[in-house]
Amino acid sequence: MADNTPTSTPAGSTSKPLTGSLLNSATKPASSPVMKPVEPAKDPKGMFDWSNAKPYVIGKDESLFDVAQKFSVALQQLRYFNHINKATMKVKEGQTIYIPNKPIEVPYGA
Repeated sequence: MADNTPTSTPAGSTSKPLTGSLLNSATKPASSPVMKPVEPAKDPKGMFDWSNAKPYVIGKDESLFDVAQKFSVALQQLRYFNHINKATMKVKEGQTIYIPNKPIEVPYGA
């Protein structure tokens, strides 16, 4: 047998549920710091799009070969992408290079 007695709400309560903005207003800080957008890296020669490439800073006693192995990138692609001298392949500690996110076509002899 079903009970058809009406239910009542306590005095002073509302049947309207709390909204997310009402719940979160107490936990949000009064003001958040303004972050300036970071300028994407630009290839000085304009050959490549470095905006999606991962920047990497060369460490002490680290070679371009070490970086290529670390990121599983072909050495010649990494060299060409960063305009590093083909004859020396020299990089310096503290130098920022960019790791391509897709294979780079290196022209023959480049």
